[in-house]
Amino acid sequence: MKINILDLIDFEKVDTLLEGFNKTTGFVTAILDLNGKVLSKSGWRQLCTDFHRINPETSKKCTISDTELAGKLAEGEKYHFYKCLNGLVDVAVPIVINGEHIANLFSGQFFFEEPDRKFFIKQAEKYGFDKEKYIKALEIVPVVSKEKVLVAMDFLLNMTQLISEMTFQKLEQMELNSTIRESEEKFKSVFESANVGKSITLPTGEIDVNEAFSKMLGYNRDELQSKKWQDVTPEDEIPIIEKILATLLTGEKDTARFEKRYICKNGIHIWADVSVSIRRDKKGNPFHFITTIIDITERKQIEAALRETEQLKTKFFDNLNEAQQISMVGSWEWDLLTDVIWWSDETYHIFGVSRQNYVPSFEENGKFIHPEDSEKYRKQFEHSFKTGEPLDMDIRIIASGAVKICNAKGKILLDKSGKQVRFLGTIMDITERKKAEENIEKQNTYIKMILDNLPIGIATNEIDSMKVTYMNRKFSEIYGWPEDEFHYVGDFFEKVFPDIEYRQQMQTRILEDLASGDMERMNWDDLRITTKAGNQRTIHASNIPLINQNIMVSTVQDITERKHTEAEIRNQLDELQRWHTLTIGRESRIMEIKHEVNELLVRLGEPIRYPSQESSSIKKDRGEDEFGKIT
Repeated sequence: MKINILDLIDFEKVDTLLEGFNKTTGFVTAILDLNGKVLSKSGWRQLCTDFHRINPETSKKCTISDTELAGKLAEGEKYHFYKCLNGLVDVAVPIVINGEHIANLFSGQFFFEEPDRKFFIKQAEKYGFDKEKYIKALEIVPVVSKEKVLVAMDFLLNMTQLISEMTFQKLEQMELNSTIRESEEKFKSVFESANVGKSITLPTGEIDVNEAFSKMLGYNRDELQSKKWQDVTPEDEIPIIEKILATLLTGEKDTARFEKRYICKNGIHIWADVSVSIRRDKKGNPFHFITTIIDITERKQIEAALRETEQLKTKFFDNLNEAQQISMVGSWEWDLLTDVIWWSDETYHIFGVSRQNYVPSFEENGKFIHPEDSEKYRKQFEHSFKTGEPLDMDIRIIASGAVKICNAKGKILLDKSGKQVRFLGTIMDITERKKAEENIEKQNTYIKMILDNLPIGIATNEIDSMKVTYMNRKFSEIYGWPEDEFHYVGDFFEKVFPDIEYRQQMQTRILEDLASGDMERMNWDDLRITTKAGNQRTIHASNIPLINQNIMVSTVQDITERKHTEAEIRNQLDELQRWHTLTIGRESRIMEIKHEVNELLVRLGEPIRYPSQESSSIKKDRGEDEFGKIT
């Protein structure tokens, strides 16, 4: 079995080191495995423990940030800085043991510069945090220079090296102990035969057995020795054993250990732990197998029963992992055979009693139930006992004088005969979650009311799946389709761009503009759509991608009338420009003609007929007044 190296780390010593590092430097630390599970931590910030790691949405951001930071280390960096999605700076150092990257040591939860309070105030409002406590927790998060952090990181690098060396030494010691144990087993297989079955088997299949092995299979010695090992092995296991023995015959290995079944004389199959070693002659050729057989049938039966029970328990409690991450979860176990109920510490905490002062029982537990829910409590348990269906109910309890809303889950386990033997379950305080859900529901209703009455269309879709998630009334009104008509953005394209060529042009254009990341290119003022009634409309559309939330927000306005008005204005301006051009041209020509007439009259010695600024200068030169007379 492959050793899990993480199990070899002495976290008690590591915790002492990290606590000392925290007290000396003020830096908080934690060790997380590659799946994001916290293995050790010291001095975490209140901002994280009391807020970010508790709220389901911000906790999900923590997991994403830890995973992304761990991913950077997988690229070979000594350490890596990262601003988490909740706004704090983290840094991680890889823990590598014997060349294997097994975990990461995280430090951080600080700022390189003064934090943006507006960002955290908005975050408190968004996730329903107590704003005053949240900001107070923010104010104690230190602002640290990068130079100081780099010094600390050098220390942490040395610390991870120390952890690696200590663990590697332990791994070497375990491997050495394993080698010693194997040697001891070989020694026992040769010399100890009093309480275990032994046999010497030739490569041809003939065997010589001891008395213990004969009794194990229900034969006398002579009967068993007349059989080959294949005769007492289930048919489906023979090819498997042959492959194992082949590795010994070819010299690939000298010993082998495995578990197999044997067929007893009465036809019953038993399980055995089998150790085989091969002896060779002076030339190195296989001479015989020495086999030690230990009856493990009872152990196998116990293991199977335990495994079945543990699988049921594991499956049951694994289904509650998500709930355990959201709120405090207590567990309980009711032994239906002894009527003894066990509570975890968290369960006692939820009910506001101590382990020393309270012994749980079904009747006593019922006293905590809110009077209006007591009948529901009784009937739900009776239903589970009667039908075997899982228990799952929200119920109010009165603990320490306060009313709490709790979710109770449970599953009845049966033995092989179908008898009810255990009732396993959990109790989770969901009071705050219920309040938050009610607040969120009120906010969603209020926001939806506002959005539904806006004069512009608004819709949202998931960026990765292109699934439409929301559409307000105006959006539906503009396109003429009901809200449930568009399930995916592809549906939208097919319906509003029925012309295939134009649809392809628009899809290409829109996708290119979105891919550019240029917000200006995400505004379109000339999209021609076709409504459900077949009418042609022109819309203005804009898109705002919220990458962190995987949401695209789209707004649309019907600008058909505006476009018509603009076109009419442009036509009128064009017409005015044309008439203006014609008028200006005609007036210029008239002025030229008048000028020519005046010049002709001057040459004839006659008074000019069309006075102008230019003709006034001509008359002045000739000594005439404005009426053409000589002065």
